Amino acid sequence: ITSCMVSPRRCLADDSPSTQRTASMTFDLPQPFGPTTPVSCEGTGMTVGSTKLLKPASLMWVKRKTADLSFYNVSSQRACCFKLIVAGGVLIFATFYTEPRMPSTPAKTLETFPNPKVGRDFHIHMEVPEFTCLCPKTGQPDFATLILDYIPDKTCVELKSLKLYMWSFREEGHFHEDVTNRILDDLVKATKPRFMRLTAKFYVRGGIFTNVVAEHRKKGWQPAPRVDLTQFEHPSNTRG
Repeated sequence: ITSCMVSPRRCLADDSPSTQRTASMTFDLPQPFGPTTPVSCEGTGMTVGSTKLLKPASLMWVKRKTADLSFYNVSSQRACCFKLIVAGGVLIFATFYTEPRMPSTPAKTLETFPNPKVGRDFHIHMEVPEFTCLCPKTGQPDFATLILDYIPDKTCVELKSLKLYMWSFREEGHFHEDVTNRILDDLVKATKPRFMRLTAKFYVRGGIFTNVVAEHRKKGWQPAPRVDLTQFEHPSNTRG
């Protein structure tokens, strides 16, 4: 693989017959293999090395093999090969696709954005149904649904950073009470809300369900009086 480009048609006419380009990568294809049209799907490719060692007795052909093609100066990442032909330790021909990388990784950083309505107390409700951490005693995974309720002050927590933050506990050992309070402390530190409540509903462990509720209230803040609306027999004037 020699280079990457955005528009292959712009330069295709200037290339030699033994070079083919795609929207994602460029390949030098020496004779007798070239000219060859490589796979154009993103993350896939074809490469051809020197043909000087093309002796049938010395060829090695492997199908559906996971290999580190950087040994053959193909790529710095691991690739799954459909076909891999090697002669004397030199890569002769390979078609492969690279393993997809995670678009994002767990992180402890919580990002915020400005509260769009600072002058009003409004309630933000979030649920995280797939929270996971490890039991510090057994190393077994613990699963929980986290319910976050808060009234923001000047900032609100950004959702993607919250998701990555929750992911970061998957390989960490925590007691239920500890992880609930730690998450609340981190959220309070990042957003400085007027009020925040975190409810952690852990799935059964040893025949016991555990719910942990932790709260934070800004000093001096008082909620507005609750308004009880009149309850009617039917939600609308149309009877079903």
